[in-house]
Amino acid sequence: KKVPFVFSLLIFLMAFGTMGSFEFIREAIRKPYIIYDYMYANSIYKNQFPGDGGMSIQNIQQQGLLTVGKWAEHKEITNENQIEAGQEIFRLQCQSCHTIDGYRSMRNVLIKNKWSQTAISRRISSLENMFNGVMPPFAGTADEREALAAYLATLAPVAPGEVAVTEEEISGETVFENNCSDCHEYAADDTLFISMGKYDVSHISYLITRLDSLSEDMPPFEGTDAEREALARWISEQFK
Repeated sequence: KKVPFVFSLLIFLMAFGTMGSFEFIREAIRKPYIIYDYMYANSIYKNQFPGDGGMSIQNIQQQGLLTVGKWAEHKEITNENQIEAGQEIFRLQCQSCHTIDGYRSMRNVLIKNKWSQTAISRRISSLENMFNGVMPPFAGTADEREALAAYLATLAPVAPGEVAVTEEEISGETVFENNCSDCHEYAADDTLFISMGKYDVSHISYLITRLDSLSEDMPPFEGTDAEREALARWISEQFK
């Protein structure tokens, strides 16, 4: 007896969907590695070993990605080539997972969050702490980090004082989502709520102005005064 075409097609689509889902889940689980505890998703080795070709994170931190990378056009960063060098660093280190305008678009992330170049640079320095640790740490020198930040900043330039919403529309939860949720979770045991939740609104607002002095891994808060106050009020009201 012949199997109906529609039934065969349904089985095929289910099998295809299962395979695709499995691959997606497998890739998500093993992040930030492509080979667990050995090689990061961007093909940089976690530890040094003989024959690593200089592509260990320790060596790259010392010598620089552009120096070590065999296919790098710009071996040195200058004021004239900083943007081009940053674009090359993005290609060598980030493009295995991110695109500019397609899948996991960096432009969309930057447009949504309105980060300045300084804020981008701070986030690059603590990539491994963002999004539950799914990204490898940045491998490169301080100049290379700034070059990458400068390039990314050109994808979605932020005008000084640009405000996404009116003061009446500001939501503390939205400010948290746009400025804090890269590294912090909405949970009672998260360090943000543990360290700030015990204070009153005015003191929380003050602490938000000096985040980078509380921890060198945290970028300074770059929102408006109204956004800072909304965030402080929202934090004080959570998990009471």
